[in-house]
Amino acid sequence: MELLFYLMTVFSLGWGTSALGYTRARFLIWQMIGVLFFALMIPVSAAIADRSGRKAMLGAATAGIIAFGAVFQPLFGSGTALGVVAFLCLGLTLMGLTYGPLGTALAELFPTPVRYTGASLAFNLAGILGASVAPYAASWLATNYGLAYVGCYLSAAGPLTLVALLLIPARERQRGAQRSACRAAQRGSNMRGKRRRIPSPTDVGVASRPRNDMSSDHPWLEDLRECSAALQAVLGAVLEAERQFAPPASPLERLHQITNSPEWAWLQPLYRLIADVDHALAYAGDLPASETAAIGAHARELLSGSSVPAEQAFLSHYRPLLQTDPAVAMAHAGALRALRALPPEAANEAERLHARHQWNERRRFLRAGQQGRTAS
Repeated sequence: MELLFYLMTVFSLGWGTSALGYTRARFLIWQMIGVLFFALMIPVSAAIADRSGRKAMLGAATAGIIAFGAVFQPLFGSGTALGVVAFLCLGLTLMGLTYGPLGTALAELFPTPVRYTGASLAFNLAGILGASVAPYAASWLATNYGLAYVGCYLSAAGPLTLVALLLIPARERQRGAQRSACRAAQRGSNMRGKRRRIPSPTDVGVASRPRNDMSSDHPWLEDLRECSAALQAVLGAVLEAERQFAPPASPLERLHQITNSPEWAWLQPLYRLIADVDHALAYAGDLPASETAAIGAHARELLSGSSVPAEQAFLSHYRPLLQTDPAVAMAHAGALRALRALPPEAANEAERLHARHQWNERRRFLRAGQQGRTAS
């Protein structure tokens, strides 16, 4: 891929102005036309890769590069401006098709703590050690054997890229839950109706009970449902990010670790928040707007910064994930977007504190009732 970039920029400019006799100014204009196709294809290929997969997109682009090697000499050596422009546009189009999914494909090769370092080193070392010699090798081949051999050189490098793509471990299944969390976060507050929910340790008994019907007198309860789904998307993204560094375990063992191991205790504030919201939706159909606003304020404080000591442990783990894991960042943004749809807290501090007190009392009552139902 980098080989094609050097051939279409450095080599083509040098050979076109020295051996083919084009002026430098004229050839640079032709290259600028080709660069427009390069820029256009980056978002196009990224969108295709999101639908069909990054490896599939890179494989298709590589196949196109292999085929492009066969027309390298006929187009570049055509002796006409139209042929050279077509050569540059086609080559840089193929280059753009590789650049769209390339960044994500490289990042996926490395675990979260070293993702940026690994992707940067891989990309730059490939360019320095692998493709930087391409202009010299191509000039030597063109001088001694002709432009057709430069095309063969390009086509011969294509199968190596395909082999490398095949050797990349499939990560689609491993990241399935992560992508689901991203989609849930992107939908944010736009989706309505029931959603697939991620179970929390305190959810036992809640899912099996019918929820109170929505009432036109309490429209904010629908927004609260959206917030619950968005918060669970955050939880799903966090669990998926952390799972990469946990030892292999069965789903049952993993659930036991998450709910009982001290290493996962930092997630308890988020678990409790999700459980409290679900309990309120299931058993408190009369939840007033003021208490709903208090729930939203508590959730925003938990995700963005809290002064409660028990929640500092959560933030100390959550913030690094937020900065390094794209799925967590997207789920976080979706949760904040959903929380903004809830009623705002009262401007009067006394009313605001009263609403929070009322919600805390209701929460303690719901927790006590849930414990009683679970025990029975």
